[in-house]
Amino acid sequence: MTALPSLKLSLYLTGAMAFTLLLSACSGTRPITMGDARTSIDSCPETPNCVSSLSDPTDDEHFIKALASPDGITTNALLARIAKQIDKDPDAELIVNTPTYLYAEYTSDLMQFIDDVEFLSDTDLGIVEVRSASRIGRSDFGVNRSRIEMIRQSVDK
Repeated sequence: MTALPSLKLSLYLTGAMAFTLLLSACSGTRPITMGDARTSIDSCPETPNCVSSLSDPTDDEHFIKALASPDGITTNALLARIAKQIDKDPDAELIVNTPTYLYAEYTSDLMQFIDDVEFLSDTDLGIVEVRSASRIGRSDFGVNRSRIEMIRQSVDK
């Protein structure tokens, strides 16, 4: 009968290790195009887990409006506001913060999925271009669009 508790413990530890490996596999690796001060942002892949202000405006799945600077502030000041909002979010880590470009990683609570989010100041147009994309998987259940809209509302105040 002593073999049974030992077998249960072994099965438990094996299951715990498999679950840990599964969770760590959900993060993926940082795209090589992310993480440096940039002068452009990436386009969206064909999968529906990405939104970008640089997508075709007729593409309802991917297009989202850029963030417009409220009256009286520059796009660089708007980026500073966005950076403060990112810093307040416990699920976010600001990776690159320059006067004209931000790159952040957002991690989901349960499965530890990582989304890559970029903001790029366009001083000529008075806007901040945006892109938010899930690193892995196909669907994001609207999380990326919701994230950008929440940031839009918070910095418009």
